[in-house]
Amino acid sequence: AALQAFQSALQGNGLEAGLRFRALAGSGLALEEQQKWAQAARYYDEVAAKSPDKTLRAWAKERRAAIAAKLKPAPDGKSAPKSSSPGQKSQSSRETARR
Repeated sequence: AALQAFQSALQGNGLEAGLRFRALAGSGLALEEQQKWAQAARYYDEVAAKSPDKTLRAWAKERRAAIAAKLKPAPDGKSAPKSSSPGQKSQSSRETARR
């Protein structure tokens, strides 16, 4: 419901810049609650880069940093090259060290 309200506000023409960026920030929070980290990060990036409100920019950077770790585990965990190449080298090194 909150996300829909923020999205509706963003679709209105002539929305004052400060309100637009607050709506983007609110959308980011709503998306965080839904664990849609990448979408939330995009909103935070836009607010951090373009908002005329210095405090809101700083807040968006903090939120972006807070969710950064949540953006990385899923792709890395599913990535075959990451698990096979370094993992094999580590296992080989360990096996060599044991012998």
